[in-house]
Amino acid sequence: MKIYLDSADTEKIEYYIHEYGLDGFTCNPSICAKQNVDIESLVKFGCKTTSFFQVIETTVDGMLKDVSKIHAINPNAIIKIPVTPEGLKAIRVLTNKGIHVLATAIYSVSQAIMAMKAGAQYIAPYVNRISDNGNDGVAVVIEMLDVIRNQNLECEIVAASFKNIQQVTQLLKAGVHSVTLPVDIFEKMIESDLANSAVTKFNQDWLDTYGLESFL
Repeated sequence: MKIYLDSADTEKIEYYIHEYGLDGFTCNPSICAKQNVDIESLVKFGCKTTSFFQVIETTVDGMLKDVSKIHAINPNAIIKIPVTPEGLKAIRVLTNKGIHVLATAIYSVSQAIMAMKAGAQYIAPYVNRISDNGNDGVAVVIEMLDVIRNQNLECEIVAASFKNIQQVTQLLKAGVHSVTLPVDIFEKMIESDLANSAVTKFNQDWLDTYGLESFL
């Protein structure tokens, strides 16, 4: 099981990797634009950990040029390619060159199948966006997992686009290989009001009885 942070905020990425053992980070053009990051610095930062960067160009030749630019800075970066007709062609070219690709913008099992057929090592289905379009996002991703298992494929799912932690836990329980979480969802994973209340009660009971704020 791997958990990535879906963010371009290098301070938060570094902190959560160091303090909580996250496995790396993913980002996309929208995330980078929203956080207004310096792209070259972000790609360089990605050399420190497992990192996923998405192409901007929409043609095969353009995507390949983007990949060359990314790999000139970070040769180990995993490349995110949207599953469009041109994207599938690019995935095939890149995987034949031995470049690791995450097929992204996946909304259906058929897209996932074609991405895996093209050779993608990873696929990123958009869980909540699938639900927003009238299907059960969790169930659709589990169908993708069934295809991988039944066909004995080595492709890994990196589930993305979450609305709540229930979606995350359901997929990990089902055996999905990894998830990439926005900061707000990840923070909900590590924070619990009930646990905090329990700790406050423990400490107050201890203080009332022993008059000590620490152990001995």
